[in-house]
Amino acid sequence: MTEFGGRVSSLLTNYDITFWLLLCSALDSGIPVAPESRPCTALPFREVAVKPLNPELARTMASLNLLLVDSKVTDDHQDGEKLKAGVARTLFGKRFEKARAYLETTQFPLETVLELPERQSRAEAQDSPTVASLCAPTESTLGEIFAAIPRLQKKPDLEKPMRAFGETLGGYLYLWDALSDRESDRKKNRFNALEVTSVSS
Repeated sequence: MTEFGGRVSSLLTNYDITFWLLLCSALDSGIPVAPESRPCTALPFREVAVKPLNPELARTMASLNLLLVDSKVTDDHQDGEKLKAGVARTLFGKRFEKARAYLETTQFPLETVLELPERQSRAEAQDSPTVASLCAPTESTLGEIFAAIPRLQKKPDLEKPMRAFGETLGGYLYLWDALSDRESDRKKNRFNALEVTSVSS
C-alpha cells in the first residue's frame, strides 16, 4: 500500500484486504520466498516479518483496497454522511483514481466493484425487498473479486469454487453489517435490511 499509494494510504489497510492477502499467499504455489523484515505501518520503528507477493498481485491488492475504500465513501455519502465522505475524497481522491487506472489494465472486474453502491441502492429502493434480494449485490461483487484471484495466479480450476465462496461470504458480511448497525440505523432512521424485512435479532 505504501509503495502504491503512499504512507497515508497504507493506513487504510482493513480486514477485507488483509484476508485477501492471506488467501493470495496461501494460494501462491510459486517458488517459496522467505519472509522479509519490514517496518510496521503503524509503528515504523518496529519491524515485522512479511511474506512478499509477486509485484502484479501486490499492486492489484493495493488498488483493490483503495477501490473498496472509495466504494465505502460513496456509500457514506448516500447515507447522509456528506462531510465525512467529502473529507475522504479530498484526502484520497487522486489515489482512488490511480487505483482505478491500474485495475483497468488488468483482468480485474473493475466495473462490478464500482457499480456496487448503485446496485445496492436499487435493491434497497424496491417496494418489497427480501433478504435474498438485498444480499445479492454484495454477493455477486465478492463472487467476482474472489473469482479474479485464481485468474491472477493462473489457477483457472479454482475460479468456480472461489466464486461460490465469495458469494457466500458476501451475503454473510452484508447481513452482519446490518445486524451490527441495526440500533444506530433505527435511531437515525436509516435503511437497515433486517428492519425492512422484519427479521428479528
